[in-house]
Amino acid sequence: MNDGKGRRKDQHRRYVKMKKEVTRQKMQYELIDGNMSYYPYAYCKRKGAFLTKGLANTHRCECRKCEQFEKWI
Repeated sequence: MNDGKGRRKDQHRRYVKMKKEVTRQKMQYELIDGNMSYYPYAYCKRKGAFLTKGLANTHRCECRKCEQFEKWI
């Protein structure tokens, strides 16, 4: 039988991951795709919108070294 140690390891990994995540902001920000989020990662002045970490990867602002890209974290 399973003694539950694997479950405890998974729970601990999730706990550590949650501690590393960004804290929730007091207000929601409108993202580049029109959705709202409490967790903005960056702001792009050229596009005039906030980005989450996933959207920053999708739009590749950070990779292209856009001068108007401001990281918040």
